Amino acid sequence: MTTQVRIQPDGVQRIRSGGTPFHEAVAQQVELYPGYRTRGFTHLHDPLAIATLIHPNLVTLHPMHVDVELGGRHATGATLMRTPSDGAPLNAHVALDVHAERFETFLAERVSTALDASVR
Repeated sequence: MTTQVRIQPDGVQRIRSGGTPFHEAVAQQVELYPGYRTRGFTHLHDPLAIATLIHPNLVTLHPMHVDVELGGRHATGATLMRTPSDGAPLNAHVALDVHAERFETFLAERVSTALDASVR
């Protein structure tokens, strides 16, 4: 799901517009990231996870039964999920849908205003 969200040049410029050395450093780090350099964008895996703690409505949760493959039968460490049933009861709510544009706007705005005026 996190591959549905990304930062592109306009988001990097929004961060840079914060106008501090911090904002410039964050913008430069994004621009130096290999995926960004080759594709012109990069995915935002960890930022999305953190953003959902602030705004849970950025994602839609679905009730699921989730197992993690530990025995090597399918693929060690693989996450397997299915619709809950009597034999596989609900044990997680899984984010399967994301409001990508809302998240991308939120992230750029939040990072670009991350420091208060006294630090500038």
